[in-house]
Amino acid sequence: MRNKRSRTIFMGLLAVIVILATGCQIGGSANSGEKTAGGKETGTGSDAPIKMIVAQGGFSRSVEEAVAEFTRQTGIQVELLIYPYQESREKQILELRAGGSVDVVQIDGPIWLAELRDYLEPLVTYINKDSLDTGIYVPAMLEMFKNDGEIYALPYRVGGWVLIYRKDLFEAKGLTPPATFDEFVDTAVKLTDGDVFGFAGALKQGNFLVVQWIPFLYSRGGNILNEDMTAAAFNSPEGIESAQLLVDLYRKYKVMPGAALEYEQDSIISSMQQGIAAMSITYSPYFLEMNNPEKSAHAGNFAIAATLPYAENSGLSQGITEIAGWGFGINKDSKNKENAWKLIKFMTSVDEQLRLAVQFANSPTVQAVYEDERYLEVYPEAPAVLTSLLGAKTRPGTPQWANIEDILARELSAAVTGVKSVEQALSDAEKATNDLLK
Repeated sequence: MRNKRSRTIFMGLLAVIVILATGCQIGGSANSGEKTAGGKETGTGSDAPIKMIVAQGGFSRSVEEAVAEFTRQTGIQVELLIYPYQESREKQILELRAGGSVDVVQIDGPIWLAELRDYLEPLVTYINKDSLDTGIYVPAMLEMFKNDGEIYALPYRVGGWVLIYRKDLFEAKGLTPPATFDEFVDTAVKLTDGDVFGFAGALKQGNFLVVQWIPFLYSRGGNILNEDMTAAAFNSPEGIESAQLLVDLYRKYKVMPGAALEYEQDSIISSMQQGIAAMSITYSPYFLEMNNPEKSAHAGNFAIAATLPYAENSGLSQGITEIAGWGFGINKDSKNKENAWKLIKFMTSVDEQLRLAVQFANSPTVQAVYEDERYLEVYPEAPAVLTSLLGAKTRPGTPQWANIEDILARELSAAVTGVKSVEQALSDAEKATNDLLK
Protein backbone atom coordinates (compact mmCIF):
# COMPACT_ATOMS: atom_id res chain seq x y z
CA MET A 1 0.00 0.00 0.00
CA ARG A 2 1.72 3.20 -1.18
CA ASN A 3 -0.15 6.03 0.43
CA LYS A 4 1.32 9.56 -0.10
CA ARG A 5 2.63 11.59 2.77
CA SER A 6 5.06 14.43 2.85
CA ARG A 7 7.78 14.11 5.51
CA THR A 8 11.25 15.64 5.45
CA ILE A 9 14.05 13.70 7.08
CA PHE A 10 17.15 15.79 7.68
CA MET A 11 20.37 13.82 7.35
CA GLY A 12 23.82 15.01 8.33
CA LEU A 13 27.06 13.16 8.84
CA LEU A 14 25.19 11.33 11.58
CA ALA A 15 21.43 10.78 11.34
CA VAL A 16 19.30 13.05 13.48
CA ILE A 17 16.91 11.12 15.69
CA VAL A 18 13.77 12.82 16.86
CA ILE A 19 12.13 11.18 19.82
CA LEU A 20 8.38 11.43 20.34
CA ALA A 21 7.05 12.30 23.75
CA THR A 22 6.00 8.66 24.06
CA GLY A 23 9.51 7.45 23.40
CA CYS A 24 9.14 6.47 19.74
CA GLN A 25 12.13 7.64 17.71
CA ILE A 26 11.84 8.86 14.16
CA GLY A 27 14.73 9.79 11.92
CA GLY A 28 18.03 8.39 10.70
CA SER A 29 19.72 5.21 11.88
CA ALA A 30 21.57 4.91 15.17
CA ASN A 31 24.58 2.65 15.45
CA SER A 32 25.27 0.50 18.51
CA GLY A 33 26.78 2.62 21.26
CA GLU A 34 25.28 5.94 20.15
CA LYS A 35 22.98 7.84 22.45
CA THR A 36 19.33 8.40 21.75
CA ALA A 37 17.74 11.82 22.17
CA GLY A 38 16.91 10.78 25.72
CA GLY A 39 20.59 10.37 26.47
CA LYS A 40 20.45 6.60 26.99
CA GLU A 41 23.15 4.38 25.55
CA THR A 42 21.80 2.13 22.81
CA GLY A 43 23.03 -1.39 23.37
CA THR A 44 22.60 -4.77 21.77
CA GLY A 45 20.54 -6.61 24.37
CA SER A 46 17.10 -6.36 25.90
CA ASP A 47 17.73 -2.75 26.98
CA ALA A 48 18.36 -1.60 23.41
CA PRO A 49 15.51 0.08 21.53
CA ILE A 50 13.72 -2.08 18.97
CA LYS A 51 14.80 -0.79 15.58
CA MET A 52 12.49 -0.85 12.56
CA ILE A 53 12.18 0.89 9.18
CA VAL A 54 8.78 1.61 7.64
CA ALA A 55 7.43 3.23 4.49
CA GLN A 56 5.80 6.67 4.59
CA GLY A 57 2.07 7.12 4.32
CA GLY A 58 -1.02 5.73 6.02
CA PHE A 59 1.04 2.68 6.95
CA SER A 60 3.66 4.69 8.85
CA ARG A 61 1.03 6.85 10.54
CA SER A 62 -0.69 3.83 12.03
CA VAL A 63 2.64 2.24 12.99
CA GLU A 64 3.63 5.44 14.85
CA GLU A 65 0.43 5.17 16.88
CA ALA A 66 0.98 1.46 17.56
CA VAL A 67 4.59 1.78 18.74
CA ALA A 68 3.73 4.78 20.91
CA GLU A 69 1.05 2.75 22.67
CA PHE A 70 3.41 -0.24 22.94
CA THR A 71 6.05 1.93 24.62
CA ARG A 72 3.44 3.44 26.94
CA GLN A 73 2.27 0.00 28.06
CA THR A 74 5.63 -1.79 28.26
CA GLY A 75 8.28 0.88 28.68
CA ILE A 76 10.21 -0.70 25.80
CA GLN A 77 11.65 1.91 23.43
CA VAL A 78 11.19 1.69 19.66
CA GLU A 79 13.46 3.41 17.14
CA LEU A 80 11.11 3.97 14.19
CA LEU A 81 12.79 5.15 10.98
CA ILE A 82 10.46 6.45 8.27
CA TYR A 83 11.39 6.89 4.60
CA PRO A 84 9.57 7.03 1.25
CA TYR A 85 8.40 3.61 0.04
CA GLN A 86 11.29 2.65 -2.25
CA GLU A 87 13.92 4.20 -0.01
CA SER A 88 12.58 2.28 3.00
CA ARG A 89 12.87 -0.94 1.02
CA GLU A 90 16.43 -0.20 -0.07
CA LYS A 91 17.63 0.90 3.38
CA GLN A 92 16.12 -2.16 5.02
CA ILE A 93 17.76 -4.51 2.52
CA LEU A 94 21.14 -2.81 3.02
CA GLU A 95 20.81 -3.20 6.78
CA LEU A 96 19.83 -6.86 6.50
CA ARG A 97 22.59 -7.72 4.04
CA ALA A 98 25.19 -6.03 6.22
CA GLY A 99 23.96 -7.81 9.34
CA GLY A 100 22.68 -4.47 10.56
CA SER A 101 20.69 -3.61 13.64
CA VAL A 102 17.15 -3.70 12.24
CA ASP A 103 15.11 -5.91 14.56
CA VAL A 104 11.59 -5.80 13.13
CA VAL A 105 11.36 -6.25 9.34
CA GLN A 106 8.55 -4.67 7.30
CA ILE A 107 7.25 -6.91 4.51
CA ASP A 108 5.03 -5.76 1.65
CA GLY A 109 3.15 -8.98 0.93
CA PRO A 110 4.51 -12.15 -0.67
CA ILE A 111 6.70 -10.26 -3.13
CA TRP A 112 8.94 -8.77 -0.47
CA LEU A 113 8.73 -12.03 1.46
CA ALA A 114 10.27 -13.92 -1.44
CA GLU A 115 13.14 -11.44 -1.46
CA LEU A 116 13.63 -11.23 2.31
CA ARG A 117 12.93 -14.78 3.47
CA ASP A 118 16.60 -15.69 3.98
CA TYR A 119 16.96 -12.80 6.44
CA LEU A 120 13.90 -13.69 8.50
CA GLU A 121 13.42 -15.77 11.62
CA PRO A 122 10.63 -18.39 11.30
CA LEU A 123 7.99 -17.49 13.87
CA VAL A 124 6.75 -20.98 14.80
CA THR A 125 8.84 -21.13 18.00
CA TYR A 126 7.46 -17.81 19.24
CA ILE A 127 3.91 -18.69 18.23
CA ASN A 128 4.03 -22.03 20.03
CA LYS A 129 5.75 -20.63 23.12
CA ASP A 130 2.98 -18.04 23.61
CA SER A 131 0.20 -20.34 22.36
CA LEU A 132 -0.75 -17.61 19.90
CA ASP A 133 -3.91 -18.43 17.99
CA THR A 134 -3.13 -17.56 14.37
CA GLY A 135 -6.73 -18.43 13.54
CA ILE A 136 -7.71 -14.90 14.59
CA TYR A 137 -6.41 -13.53 11.28
CA VAL A 138 -8.31 -13.47 8.01
CA PRO A 139 -6.87 -16.65 6.42
CA ALA A 140 -5.77 -15.06 3.14
CA MET A 141 -3.91 -12.38 5.11
CA LEU A 142 -1.86 -14.88 7.10
CA GLU A 143 -1.15 -16.89 3.93
CA MET A 144 0.55 -13.83 2.43
CA PHE A 145 3.37 -14.23 4.91
CA LYS A 146 3.92 -17.96 4.60
CA ASN A 147 6.63 -19.58 2.51
CA ASP A 148 7.19 -23.34 2.21
CA GLY A 149 4.77 -23.86 5.10
CA GLU A 150 6.64 -21.52 7.48
CA ILE A 151 5.14 -18.32 8.93
CA TYR A 152 7.69 -15.51 8.62
CA ALA A 153 5.52 -12.54 9.59
CA LEU A 154 2.20 -11.63 11.17
CA PRO A 155 -0.20 -9.47 9.12
CA TYR A 156 -0.57 -5.88 10.31
CA ARG A 157 -2.34 -3.84 7.62
CA VAL A 158 -4.01 -5.60 4.71
CA GLY A 159 -6.96 -4.96 2.44
CA GLY A 160 -8.47 -6.25 -0.77
CA TRP A 161 -10.11 -4.96 -3.90
CA VAL A 162 -13.88 -4.47 -3.66
CA LEU A 163 -16.71 -3.05 -5.74
CA ILE A 164 -17.69 0.37 -4.35
CA TYR A 165 -20.88 1.92 -5.74
CA ARG A 166 -23.29 4.84 -5.37
CA LYS A 167 -26.42 3.59 -3.60
CA ASP A 168 -28.50 6.60 -4.63
CA LEU A 169 -27.79 6.13 -8.35
CA PHE A 170 -28.50 2.41 -8.14
CA GLU A 171 -31.79 3.00 -6.36
CA ALA A 172 -32.83 5.69 -8.83
CA LYS A 173 -32.46 3.23 -11.71
CA GLY A 174 -33.76 0.18 -9.85
CA LEU A 175 -30.38 -1.59 -9.95
CA THR A 176 -28.68 -4.01 -7.58
CA PRO A 177 -24.92 -4.73 -7.33
CA PRO A 178 -23.90 -6.92 -10.29
CA ALA A 179 -23.05 -10.54 -9.52
CA THR A 180 -21.62 -11.50 -12.93
CA PHE A 181 -19.51 -9.76 -15.55
CA ASP A 182 -22.46 -9.60 -17.94
CA GLU A 183 -24.49 -7.87 -15.25
CA PHE A 184 -21.53 -5.60 -14.50
CA VAL A 185 -21.35 -4.37 -18.10
CA ASP A 186 -25.12 -3.91 -18.29
CA THR A 187 -25.14 -1.99 -15.01
CA ALA A 188 -22.25 0.26 -16.06
CA VAL A 189 -24.01 1.07 -19.34
CA LYS A 190 -27.25 1.96 -17.56
CA LEU A 191 -25.42 4.15 -15.04
CA THR A 192 -23.57 6.10 -17.74
CA ASP A 193 -25.81 9.11 -18.06
CA GLY A 194 -24.83 12.68 -18.92
CA ASP A 195 -21.85 13.72 -16.82
CA VAL A 196 -21.85 10.45 -14.82
CA PHE A 197 -19.91 7.41 -16.00
CA GLY A 198 -20.76 3.89 -14.94
CA PHE A 199 -17.25 2.86 -13.95
CA ALA A 200 -13.91 4.41 -13.01
CA GLY A 201 -10.79 2.32 -13.57
CA ALA A 202 -7.07 3.02 -13.32
CA LEU A 203 -5.78 2.78 -16.91
CA LYS A 204 -2.54 4.76 -16.72
CA GLN A 205 0.44 2.57 -17.59
CA GLY A 206 1.91 1.35 -14.32
CA ASN A 207 1.26 -0.70 -11.21
CA PHE A 208 -2.37 0.33 -10.81
CA LEU A 209 -3.33 -0.74 -14.34
CA VAL A 210 -2.05 -4.24 -13.58
CA VAL A 211 -3.85 -4.50 -10.26
CA GLN A 212 -7.02 -3.15 -11.91
CA TRP A 213 -6.88 -6.10 -14.30
CA ILE A 214 -5.93 -8.83 -11.82
CA PRO A 215 -9.36 -9.21 -10.11
CA PHE A 216 -10.91 -9.54 -13.58
CA LEU A 217 -8.43 -12.33 -14.31
CA TYR A 218 -8.88 -14.12 -10.99
CA SER A 219 -12.67 -13.86 -11.25
CA ARG A 220 -12.56 -15.80 -14.52
CA GLY A 221 -10.53 -18.55 -12.89
CA GLY A 222 -7.24 -17.38 -14.44
CA ASN A 223 -3.77 -17.04 -12.98
CA ILE A 224 -0.74 -14.85 -13.62
CA LEU A 225 1.95 -17.54 -13.39
CA ASN A 226 1.92 -21.31 -13.31
CA GLU A 227 1.96 -23.12 -9.96
CA ASP A 228 5.73 -23.22 -9.51
CA MET A 229 6.10 -19.66 -10.89
CA THR A 230 8.41 -20.68 -13.72
CA ALA A 231 6.27 -19.47 -16.64
CA ALA A 232 3.45 -17.09 -17.54
CA ALA A 233 -0.10 -18.42 -17.28
CA PHE A 234 -2.01 -15.25 -18.22
CA ASN A 235 -1.98 -15.76 -22.01
CA SER A 236 -4.98 -18.04 -21.72
CA PRO A 237 -8.67 -17.77 -22.64
CA GLU A 238 -9.29 -16.39 -19.14
CA GLY A 239 -6.50 -13.86 -19.48
CA ILE A 240 -7.58 -12.73 -22.93
CA GLU A 241 -11.24 -12.40 -21.93
CA SER A 242 -10.42 -10.46 -18.75
CA ALA A 243 -8.14 -8.02 -20.58
CA GLN A 244 -10.69 -7.64 -23.39
CA LEU A 245 -13.36 -6.74 -20.83
CA LEU A 246 -11.17 -3.98 -19.41
CA VAL A 247 -10.46 -2.67 -22.90
CA ASP A 248 -14.13 -2.85 -23.92
CA LEU A 249 -15.31 -0.97 -20.85
CA TYR A 250 -13.23 1.96 -22.05
CA ARG A 251 -13.21 1.69 -25.84
CA LYS A 252 -16.42 -0.15 -26.81
CA TYR A 253 -18.99 0.56 -24.10
CA LYS A 254 -17.51 3.96 -23.20
CA VAL A 255 -18.62 3.67 -19.58
CA MET A 256 -15.34 5.15 -18.31
CA PRO A 257 -14.24 8.80 -18.41
CA GLY A 258 -11.91 9.66 -21.29
CA ALA A 259 -9.37 10.82 -18.72
CA ALA A 260 -9.21 7.28 -17.28
CA LEU A 261 -6.12 6.70 -19.44
CA GLU A 262 -4.34 8.92 -16.90
CA TYR A 263 -6.12 7.55 -13.83
CA GLU A 264 -4.30 6.03 -10.89
CA GLN A 265 -5.94 5.33 -7.54
CA ASP A 266 -6.10 8.97 -6.39
CA SER A 267 -8.08 9.81 -9.52
CA ILE A 268 -10.52 6.98 -8.88
CA ILE A 269 -11.12 8.25 -5.36
CA SER A 270 -11.68 11.83 -6.54
CA SER A 271 -13.94 10.75 -9.42
CA MET A 272 -16.19 8.95 -6.95
CA GLN A 273 -16.08 11.85 -4.48
CA GLN A 274 -17.02 14.34 -7.20
CA GLY A 275 -19.80 12.24 -8.71
CA ILE A 276 -18.01 11.58 -12.00
CA ALA A 277 -18.29 7.79 -11.59
CA ALA A 278 -20.92 5.48 -10.13
CA MET A 279 -18.79 2.35 -9.57
CA SER A 280 -15.17 1.47 -8.97
CA ILE A 281 -13.22 -1.68 -8.19
CA THR A 282 -10.49 -0.52 -5.89
CA TYR A 283 -8.71 -1.03 -2.57
CA SER A 284 -11.17 -1.43 0.33
CA PRO A 285 -9.74 1.27 2.68
CA TYR A 286 -10.44 3.92 0.01
CA PHE A 287 -14.13 3.64 0.86
CA LEU A 288 -13.53 5.76 3.95
CA GLU A 289 -12.06 8.57 1.84
CA MET A 290 -14.91 8.43 -0.65
CA ASN A 291 -17.44 8.52 2.16
CA ASN A 292 -15.74 11.29 4.16
CA PRO A 293 -18.14 14.27 4.34
CA GLU A 294 -15.21 16.68 4.58
CA LYS A 295 -13.85 15.50 1.23
CA SER A 296 -16.77 14.02 -0.70
CA ALA A 297 -19.80 15.68 -2.24
CA HIS A 298 -21.64 12.34 -2.05
CA ALA A 299 -20.71 11.10 1.41
CA GLY A 300 -23.34 8.76 2.83
CA ASN A 301 -24.30 7.44 -0.62
CA PHE A 302 -21.54 4.86 -1.01
CA ALA A 303 -21.74 1.13 -0.35
CA ILE A 304 -19.61 -1.96 -0.95
CA ALA A 305 -20.91 -5.01 -2.78
CA ALA A 306 -20.59 -8.28 -0.89
CA THR A 307 -18.57 -9.80 -3.74
CA LEU A 308 -16.86 -8.87 -6.97
CA PRO A 309 -18.53 -9.89 -10.24
CA TYR A 310 -17.38 -13.14 -11.85
CA ALA A 311 -17.63 -15.04 -15.14
CA GLU A 312 -20.54 -17.47 -15.15
CA ASN A 313 -18.59 -20.06 -17.15
CA SER A 314 -15.65 -19.98 -14.70
CA GLY A 315 -16.97 -22.53 -12.24
CA LEU A 316 -16.79 -19.88 -9.51
CA SER A 317 -19.70 -18.79 -7.32
CA GLN A 318 -18.37 -15.27 -6.70
CA GLY A 319 -15.59 -12.98 -7.82
CA ILE A 320 -12.13 -13.30 -6.32
CA THR A 321 -10.49 -10.22 -4.91
CA GLU A 322 -6.80 -9.45 -4.92
CA ILE A 323 -5.30 -8.91 -1.49
CA ALA A 324 -2.25 -6.85 -0.61
CA GLY A 325 -0.63 -5.29 2.42
CA TRP A 326 1.97 -5.25 5.16
CA GLY A 327 3.26 -7.64 7.80
CA PHE A 328 6.13 -7.67 10.29
CA GLY A 329 8.79 -10.30 10.87
CA ILE A 330 12.01 -10.63 12.88
CA ASN A 331 15.53 -10.24 11.55
CA LYS A 332 17.25 -13.61 12.14
CA ASP A 333 20.44 -11.72 13.11
CA SER A 334 18.67 -9.45 15.61
CA LYS A 335 20.15 -9.26 19.11
CA ASN A 336 16.74 -8.17 20.40
CA LYS A 337 14.44 -10.91 19.13
CA GLU A 338 12.30 -11.31 22.25
CA ASN A 339 11.33 -7.64 22.37
CA ALA A 340 10.86 -7.59 18.59
CA TRP A 341 8.40 -10.46 18.97
CA LYS A 342 6.59 -8.64 21.78
CA LEU A 343 6.11 -5.62 19.52
CA ILE A 344 4.90 -7.67 16.54
CA LYS A 345 2.50 -9.65 18.70
CA PHE A 346 1.16 -6.44 20.24
CA MET A 347 0.62 -4.62 16.92
CA THR A 348 -1.25 -7.57 15.41
CA SER A 349 -3.32 -8.42 18.50
CA VAL A 350 -7.12 -8.27 18.56
CA ASP A 351 -7.27 -5.26 20.88
CA GLU A 352 -4.64 -3.20 19.05
CA GLN A 353 -5.97 -4.02 15.60
CA LEU A 354 -9.41 -2.85 16.76
CA ARG A 355 -8.02 0.36 18.28
CA LEU A 356 -6.00 1.18 15.17
CA ALA A 357 -8.93 0.44 12.87
CA VAL A 358 -11.42 2.56 14.80
CA GLN A 359 -9.19 5.51 15.68
CA PHE A 360 -6.65 5.61 12.85
CA ALA A 361 -8.33 3.91 9.84
CA ASN A 362 -5.83 1.04 9.77
CA SER A 363 -7.15 -1.76 7.58
CA PRO A 364 -7.45 -4.63 10.08
CA THR A 365 -6.14 -8.17 9.70
CA VAL A 366 -8.06 -9.75 12.59
CA GLN A 367 -11.35 -11.23 11.46
CA ALA A 368 -13.27 -10.33 14.64
CA VAL A 369 -12.61 -6.61 14.10
CA TYR A 370 -14.79 -6.63 10.97
CA GLU A 371 -17.71 -7.80 13.12
CA ASP A 372 -17.11 -5.55 16.12
CA GLU A 373 -19.80 -2.91 16.78
CA ARG A 374 -17.18 -0.24 17.44
CA TYR A 375 -15.64 -0.75 14.01
CA LEU A 376 -19.03 -0.97 12.33
CA GLU A 377 -19.83 2.51 13.63
CA VAL A 378 -16.98 4.00 11.60
CA TYR A 379 -17.02 1.47 8.75
CA PRO A 380 -20.54 0.05 8.32
CA GLU A 381 -19.48 -1.74 5.11
CA ALA A 382 -16.94 -3.90 6.98
CA PRO A 383 -18.97 -7.16 6.70
CA ALA A 384 -19.04 -6.83 2.90
CA VAL A 385 -15.28 -6.27 2.88
CA LEU A 386 -14.76 -9.37 5.03
CA THR A 387 -16.86 -11.50 2.68
CA SER A 388 -14.62 -10.46 -0.22
CA LEU A 389 -11.43 -11.02 1.76
CA LEU A 390 -12.32 -14.55 2.82
CA GLY A 391 -11.92 -15.82 -0.75
CA ALA A 392 -9.02 -13.56 -1.73
CA LYS A 393 -5.82 -14.32 -3.62
CA THR A 394 -2.59 -12.36 -3.80
CA ARG A 395 0.00 -11.62 -6.47
CA PRO A 396 2.66 -14.26 -7.15
CA GLY A 397 5.37 -14.32 -4.51
CA THR A 398 8.32 -14.19 -6.88
CA PRO A 399 11.31 -11.83 -6.58
CA GLN A 400 10.79 -11.11 -10.30
CA TRP A 401 7.35 -9.61 -9.77
CA ALA A 402 8.37 -5.96 -10.17
CA ASN A 403 9.77 -6.72 -13.63
CA ILE A 404 6.78 -8.88 -14.59
CA GLU A 405 4.47 -6.08 -13.47
CA ASP A 406 6.34 -3.61 -15.69
CA ILE A 407 5.90 -5.97 -18.66
CA LEU A 408 2.18 -6.40 -18.01
CA ALA A 409 1.67 -2.65 -17.49
CA ARG A 410 3.33 -1.89 -20.83
CA GLU A 411 1.34 -4.48 -22.77
CA LEU A 412 -2.01 -3.87 -21.11
CA SER A 413 -1.56 -0.16 -21.81
CA ALA A 414 -0.89 -0.96 -25.47
CA ALA A 415 -4.18 -2.89 -25.57
CA VAL A 416 -6.24 -0.23 -23.78
CA THR A 417 -4.93 2.54 -26.03
CA GLY A 418 -5.55 0.47 -29.17
CA VAL A 419 -1.88 0.18 -30.17
CA LYS A 420 -2.14 -3.62 -30.02
CA SER A 421 -4.91 -6.17 -29.94
CA VAL A 422 -5.43 -7.91 -26.59
CA GLU A 423 -4.19 -11.17 -28.12
CA GLN A 424 -0.97 -9.58 -29.39
CA ALA A 425 -0.37 -7.69 -26.15
CA LEU A 426 -0.68 -10.78 -23.96
CA SER A 427 1.37 -12.86 -26.37
CA ASP A 428 4.16 -10.29 -26.24
CA ALA A 429 3.86 -10.11 -22.45
CA GLU A 430 4.05 -13.88 -22.19
CA LYS A 431 7.24 -14.03 -24.24
CA ALA A 432 8.92 -11.26 -22.24
CA THR A 433 7.84 -12.83 -18.93
CA ASN A 434 9.08 -16.30 -19.86
CA ASP A 435 12.40 -14.86 -21.04
CA LEU A 436 12.71 -13.11 -17.68
CA LEU A 437 11.87 -16.21 -15.65
CA LYS A 438 14.45 -18.31 -17.50
